[in-house]
Amino acid sequence: MSGRLRLAGLAATIGAALLLLGACATAPPPAEEPGAPLPREEPAPATPPLWLAGAPDDTQHLYGRGSGPTLEQAQQAARAEIARIFETHVHDARWDHIHAVDGLLAQSTGRALTSETERVIHGSEIADLWRDPSTGEHYALARLPRATAAAQVRRHVRELEAEGDALLARVQAMHDPLQQLTVLTQGRAIEQRLVPLQRDIAILERDESTLPEPRWGFEARMHEFLAALTLALEAEPPALAPALREAAHALGLRAASGAPLILRVDLELEPLLQEDGWYWQRGQLTLSLWEAGLPARARSWPLKQAGTAPALAERRLQAEAEALLARHLRTLLLGTP
Repeated sequence: MSGRLRLAGLAATIGAALLLLGACATAPPPAEEPGAPLPREEPAPATPPLWLAGAPDDTQHLYGRGSGPTLEQAQQAARAEIARIFETHVHDARWDHIHAVDGLLAQSTGRALTSETERVIHGSEIADLWRDPSTGEHYALARLPRATAAAQVRRHVRELEAEGDALLARVQAMHDPLQQLTVLTQGRAIEQRLVPLQRDIAILERDESTLPEPRWGFEARMHEFLAALTLALEAEPPALAPALREAAHALGLRAASGAPLILRVDLELEPLLQEDGWYWQRGQLTLSLWEAGLPARARSWPLKQAGTAPALAERRLQAEAEALLARHLRTLLLGTP
């Protein structure tokens, strides 16, 4: 009797073990965590996905499609397509270039991808992948949530607006014209950084009908400030005086002797050298601003020219000096590199 009981108990134990093994063999695989990356190696369906023919109709996301010989290149191309949408979607010509009144200090914003846009695009995700079984080409679909991206851009806009408000308050409290010009230049740079951000928000929120005007008008303020600025002009040698007057006039500056601000250009020449039938003329050009008898700003450039005759080398050096003067006067006044 006891032997039969032991056999029955052993059979029950073996049966339970078999049931447990069967349950383990048929248990479903664990679910993937939300946001987990798509599997990189799995059999691709022979039928292309619908998004290859056109981006999904989804008002909550921006989509970009890309392809490439490798999976990584396809994903990069898909994200680049979203970036392209940011760069070309808004066609309002008044944002293509920022110009001051009468073309003064014209600044092109261009179409380069801004660092702000790069940060937004970095938040995109790969929604789907497909590989053509006949060619081996990889395809990727990138997706960017509009609401999340718009909120991120708006946070950055608020930060820049706070900086612009502070700069405007500084300008209004200043009395030194050179310091005012420097701060106005900083404010204009902030306005230019806001342009692509406001454009991105318009795309993300699907409202591209209007884009806001610059809230501070730093560009217009710079124009008005320069137009009201009066400088005394000095040149040594005097042969550079016409070039100095022309450069100042091109910026809308007024020249008057005895003005408290002095704009001065100096060209110092080294002794003429002759070598292998050529005459070499070297020198240094210095452009400076003086206030209350003291130098406030200055820039210098080394010069070197050659000619078959001494007069030719000197003329070429002066022409180089005049070109530098015209090119760098604005940056000297604004205190920019």
